[in-house]
Amino acid sequence: MKDKVKDIDVAAVAIDGEDITVTFDRDAKPTDVLQTANDLVAALKGELYSATLTLKRKSDDAEETFNLANDNVAIAIAGFLLNGTSPAEFLKGLETIEASYTAEAIDQDGIPFTLEGGLVFQVAEPSDDEIAAAKAAFLAYLEDRVKDIDVAEVVIDGEGITVTFDRDAKPTDVLQTANELVAALKGELYSATLTLNGEAEFDLSDEGVAAQIALYLLDGTSPAEFLKGLETIEAIYTAEATNEDGITFTLAGDLVFKVAEPSQEEIDAAKAAFLADLKDKVKDIDVAAVAIDGEDITVTFDRDAKPTDVLQTANDLVAALKGELYSATLTLKRKSDDAEETFNLANDNVAIAIAGFLLNGTSPAEFLKGLETIEASYTAEAIDQDGIPFTLEGGLVFQVAEPSDDEIAAAKAAFLAYLEDRVKDIDVAEVVIDGEGITVTFDRDAKPTDVLQTANELVAALKGELYSATLTLNGEAEFDLSDEGVAAQIALYLLDGTSPAEFLKGLETIEAIYTAEATNEDGITFTLAGDLVFKVAEPSQEEIDAAKAAFLADLKDKVKDIDVAAVAIDGEDITVTFDRDAKPTDVLQTANDLVAALKGELYSATLTLKRKSDDAEETFNLANDNVAIAIAGFLLNGTSPAEFLKGLETIEASYTAEAIDQDGIPFTLEGGLVFQVAEPSDDEIAAAKAAFLGILGRQSQGY
Repeated sequence: MKDKVKDIDVAAVAIDGEDITVTFDRDAKPTDVLQTANDLVAALKGELYSATLTLKRKSDDAEETFNLANDNVAIAIAGFLLNGTSPAEFLKGLETIEASYTAEAIDQDGIPFTLEGGLVFQVAEPSDDEIAAAKAAFLAYLEDRVKDIDVAEVVIDGEGITVTFDRDAKPTDVLQTANELVAALKGELYSATLTLNGEAEFDLSDEGVAAQIALYLLDGTSPAEFLKGLETIEAIYTAEATNEDGITFTLAGDLVFKVAEPSQEEIDAAKAAFLADLKDKVKDIDVAAVAIDGEDITVTFDRDAKPTDVLQTANDLVAALKGELYSATLTLKRKSDDAEETFNLANDNVAIAIAGFLLNGTSPAEFLKGLETIEASYTAEAIDQDGIPFTLEGGLVFQVAEPSDDEIAAAKAAFLAYLEDRVKDIDVAEVVIDGEGITVTFDRDAKPTDVLQTANELVAALKGELYSATLTLNGEAEFDLSDEGVAAQIALYLLDGTSPAEFLKGLETIEAIYTAEATNEDGITFTLAGDLVFKVAEPSQEEIDAAKAAFLADLKDKVKDIDVAAVAIDGEDITVTFDRDAKPTDVLQTANDLVAALKGELYSATLTLKRKSDDAEETFNLANDNVAIAIAGFLLNGTSPAEFLKGLETIEASYTAEAIDQDGIPFTLEGGLVFQVAEPSDDEIAAAKAAFLGILGRQSQGY
């Protein structure tokens, strides 16, 4: 038999065991169906003595037996198998004919046997090109057909389908669109099934299938609620479709139902309405003051707020933010470290999470001291109940109210009282707080290390009770008292190149103007401003007297070296006597030598002279250049050195010298200062007298 069926040329007959499959080409003619039935019956009964064929259709379990010896049995068998379908319709390949068969046969040798198996009549599968062409033709048809849907816009992009409703669409438009889209999908098809999200399968020929699909996609949401545009419906679809030519193809893509985006005017109006509502709602927050300026939000707590008020305010503010919204996310970026986090305002305990992020490890109690202001930038992505999305962006500030003037004054007074008490513990120097002025006095026997120790202890005292403080000296140098080694930095600035040992000589007092910006542990900021003085204690009278005596003794010794005049020191009176044969240059040399002797070992000195002749007075700094010339000029008062050396006049003055020695001990010298020419000798007097008498005699004799 296998050999005989090879001769059937209008169809391919395959025999596998006892199963028989007949496959027609896609271009077969209707007459080929009956011819194939005839050829197959002829092949079956071929050399047999007799045979009957019992067929049972798979489609409806109908059964019938045929005697292959009967006339027109092939037509009868074909009719049974086609079961009302015309050969032409069958050849479209829309359905495969399947049956089971039993053949009772007796061969020419009288030997009976039975064949049992399956009988399949089918049309060959279409080629890939035919499938692709069928799919392309369908998509082109579908793209054109959906243009007729006027209650929504349907866009076919590749195999993706997007349905967009106007924002003023009616709930009935949703089902109408589903009906029209299903009608468009199944329009040109013989059959189609639609599978959504790999789980829900719909036969597009079923009655009411559009409503079933719509209900699945809406998933409990009413059409009216969907049309608010709060959510986009998205599904993955697969459609198994067979066209009227029996070509089956698959469509697969995204199926999207959404509402059109709102206009910018609608977005602006929604945002404005939300902000107005938010401003109104935050008025009900009574444990903090919430101010909204544009989109910036500032939350200010009273200074007597409780730690629980922080979380309550966070809860109330979150509740106000999400109030009438459908959904909202809040993204915060801390100013302190640029850390960023996004929060869904619909989440449980989101206010606690937001507060924790903003506090960043600081306890509510610590925050309420007002030591730090919490600052962040925020972005809120919101959708209102009409499905209109908008964005808020601004600054978010959590702070504690500024203290009152009375609180600042009380904090400042308390700090000064504490400071005044604390500096009593500094034992290497005496620190006196007078108002806001600070004076540090070192003993005259202080050690250089005492200077830095005092600076350290004074800085420690200043920052002791404070949360933070900066110290500005002379309006130019700023120091953060929390910095490591700041006391040494301050000391170096004040000493300005002078060593501690040099400073402790007491030659100079260090004076500066300071301003301290301080914040105490209660978060109250106040300012201190005043003079900052570092000095060495005044010497005792005994030290002054000893320094003065030592200086005079040294001066008496030094003037002995002046050899162009005799300098006599009697107490504090100074007399300078020039020989009668002194030269004019000796006057200036003596002035230079005397000034050098006066300022010798001193750190500094000024000399105030008052001429006896006219009470004229002038002060000279002995450190100045050419001061000896200036002093000589003042004393000579217009008389030339040569004229003065004639001894006709004695120069007399009183003087006051304000001196500081190299140990920083000041003392004053006061006395008379006399510049004179030595008295003439008896011989000089006699000679002068004789000369005068001689002149007088000559004048009387008529010369």
